[in-house]
Amino acid sequence: MKENKFVLNTIVIVAAFILIQLFGYKIALLLLNSPDEGNGYKTLFNIKDEIKIESKNASNPKTYLDMEYEELEGFTYGESQSTKLNNSYYLYKDDTQTVLAGYKVGSGYNYYDDIIKSSINDKETNVKLLEKVNVYNNFEVIKYLQKHYKDKVSIFSNTNDVKLHNLMNTYANKKIEEGEIRYLKGDLEGFIIINKTNTIFQVNIKNNDKYYYFDFFNSTDNEYFTLDKVISIISTIKFK
Repeated sequence: MKENKFVLNTIVIVAAFILIQLFGYKIALLLLNSPDEGNGYKTLFNIKDEIKIESKNASNPKTYLDMEYEELEGFTYGESQSTKLNNSYYLYKDDTQTVLAGYKVGSGYNYYDDIIKSSINDKETNVKLLEKVNVYNNFEVIKYLQKHYKDKVSIFSNTNDVKLHNLMNTYANKKIEEGEIRYLKGDLEGFIIINKTNTIFQVNIKNNDKYYYFDFFNSTDNEYFTLDKVISIISTIKFK
């Protein structure tokens, strides 16, 4: 009897150890990183009417890489805020350092780059998770989130699926402004995310296999950039 009890206890302990190994880490992921429905949820599914872009010539063209667009009068290049991947420009109040509005123009995938740098996992893991679901740029980030944001994960889900769910949804809730999405049609392919106060306009554009973005913003109590003005600016974009 004692031997049988010992064998039974051993089996129970081993089984418990195996279960802890299988589910313990996953439970920790679910408890620590599982994101709530936040700003991203409200924005991703708030899709408004498409915007038709009709190309026009810039009266004062400015060149960025292989792209040309209307230069904005009165804006100053922000040398310390610019990088190899983007240029920043600011409109100041009179001769002060008070910023009224600004914009950033860049090439590449700023959403994608932010996600792979997320501290939820190491960078190599984040890249592999996105590769698994064929996400390599901003357009694919948005499409993936719109398709899978509402997916549920549990302790029975694959560990990588839990990691990917937490990575993508946490990014959406922390980084995507609450507002709406407007897709572009006509002479430009892309989309604009507009925050609910109409102070931030995030434009993503695709040209063949290259990607570009413009982030326009207004400071508090200033309305330099409006949706109409943003549309007017991006309508002058021409690719060489």
